[in-house]
Order: sequence, then C-alpha cells, then structure tokens
Amino acid sequence: MIIVILIIALVLFAYFNIIPGKFHTFWAWVFMLISFASVGSIVAHDYGHMGMKEVTTVKTENLASAVPLPSKAQQAKQAQQMQRMIQANPSMAAQIQKQAASMKVPGGILIYQPLGNGTEKVYVYHTKQKDKLKPIKTDHMSAKTVTSKKAQVEIKTTKYVYQNNTVKLFFGIFGRDNELIKRQYIFHVPSDWMVISTKQAKKMQKKMTAMKKQQEKMMKNAQSAKVQETK
Repeated sequence: MIIVILIIALVLFAYFNIIPGKFHTFWAWVFMLISFASVGSIVAHDYGHMGMKEVTTVKTENLASAVPLPSKAQQAKQAQQMQRMIQANPSMAAQIQKQAASMKVPGGILIYQPLGNGTEKVYVYHTKQKDKLKPIKTDHMSAKTVTSKKAQVEIKTTKYVYQNNTVKLFFGIFGRDNELIKRQYIFHVPSDWMVISTKQAKKMQKKMTAMKKQQEKMMKNAQSAKVQETK
C-alpha cells in the first residue's frame, strides 16, 4: 500500500507542478510532502523496523541420547552376567570388576561440532531415539548447556512481526513479517549425561564396541574355565 501511495503522490505532484491552475501550487506541495513522508516511512521500516514489534516464542522438547546406549534392562542383564562370571570364576573377580567399572554407561550423550577455534559449537541432538540427529539452526544462533534434572532442549525464537493489520496492509509488500532476530538453544542436561564432541563420540563408540567384544570373550573364557573345572 505504501508503494501505491508513493506512486500516486509522485504522479499528482508532477501533475499539479507542471499543469498551471488555481491552487495547483498548494496541492503540489501537499503531494510532495506525502511523497517525502512515504519515502521516509519506507526507510524507517527497512532500517528501524518501524511498525513492528518483537515476539518471542519458547518451544521445549525432551532430549534423547545422541549415541544409542544400553537400556536399563540391558544394563541390569549385563550386571547379572558379570556377577555370574565372578561366582563361577572367583580368580577372575578383580579383572571382571575392573572391566565392569570401565563399562559404566552415562545417562545420555549430547554431541557438538566445534567451529573455528572451538569456542562456537553446533549441537546435534535427538528428541526421539528413532528420529535422525538434528543439528541446530546456525542463523542468528546462540547455544548453551545448563545442568538440570530432566534432559530437555529449550528453543527461544525472537522475531519481528507487524504491530497490527493496518501496518501490515501498508508495509506487507516488503515481506518483513516473522523476520528472525535471534534463536537461542538451551540444553538442559542431567549430571549423569556427557557433553562431547563428534570426534570424541566416534572414539567412544569404538571403545564401547571393543569393550563389548572383550566382555563376550571374557564370558567365553569363564565358561571354558568352568567346564574344565568340572572335568
């Protein structure tokens, strides 16, 4: 609408300024002022977001571990297997207990990718274990982690919106509605979770795979030793 007003004002200014007539000079000044006001409004809207207000929305989602971890039931089963191995092979108790201590599983894992010199981080997270990992959006972004009882991600998004429909009618042609100002990610991480880099996560997965194989080997050795003792 403001563009239409500007065009009409310029046309009428030219008409009353060029075509002689009674009061034409007066109307030429009027439409010249309207033209200046229209241009000034456009500039103020473009650079100062005139007619717009800031609106912040908050979205909270539960976090799932970015790296698949054994469930509580699986951990309990592993503990029972370890206990049976110790009972069957008392001589291997120290080795088995050491292995069990090294296999302590965190409550969950949050992963980040360091940027530049490492001070900036792009976090990658799950909201559901079956979903794909989601990287945070990096435009106008800030992110931080805080200690909390429950694993959640809080996303605060601040945007410019038109103050009312009248303003939108005048300036909607510029498409500034819902323009992003900033987006903040706050990761609420329990104390038993780990926050590690993508490089550390790859190393951890390899370590967990190696420990699982070692555990299976120890169980086979324990079973073989038990069989030999019964002979």
